Amino acid sequence: MAKIDFDYIRNKLGILFFKLKKKKIFKILIFCPQRTFSNYLESFLLKNFYVEIINSTDNIKNYDNPLHKHSISTNPILNEKFNNNNYIIFLLYKNSSYWIDSLNRNDQDFFDQFLEFHKIKIERHDRSALSKYHKNWYETWIDYLKNFSNVEFINHEQTFDLNNNLSLFNYLNSKYPIISKGKMKLPKNIRRSSSFNINNYKKSSNFDEYSKFFKII
Repeated sequence: MAKIDFDYIRNKLGILFFKLKKKKIFKILIFCPQRTFSNYLESFLLKNFYVEIINSTDNIKNYDNPLHKHSISTNPILNEKFNNNNYIIFLLYKNSSYWIDSLNRNDQDFFDQFLEFHKIKIERHDRSALSKYHKNWYETWIDYLKNFSNVEFINHEQTFDLNNNLSLFNYLNSKYPIISKGKMKLPKNIRRSSSFNINNYKKSSNFDEYSKFFKII
């Protein structure tokens, strides 16, 4: 169930108000593997814009739903229904080495439920198999979405500091007729471990060929 807080109530009431005024409210779809800052981006978008995130796990929980945000396969419905100017599709990227480290810290439902549901066998400490999964996931989704008119490829590093977040905020404001909530604000609760260090992240990051699609704004 969605957390009922000030941002949630403000967003719901604001959307109702602007719809009564016949203003356009963008609908958001977010796709990424587990542990790839989707919760952070959802919080960022809801804190700064009047938007509807239609495939949040608050709304879509079933792994076989083609709109599940961690879906391993694409579906024609995305092009047929969502490739238009009423939606913004975000594809999120975290480099493979740090993604695996994130799974090691907290895999949530990835190994015991998600992979089991899809009948994929990967051992928790098999970095080679996990890297292959990561590569296949991104190559599948990039190939499908790269020609969409409304897709945004967002790099994990875009969330690292105030300036990068501000750049993302300004970019979305300038590209889309999206209704903002005023000055850019950062989410208060950022789900990162206490040991997270930006400089260490950058030094230890390996190069994924497909990362070229996810440039820092």
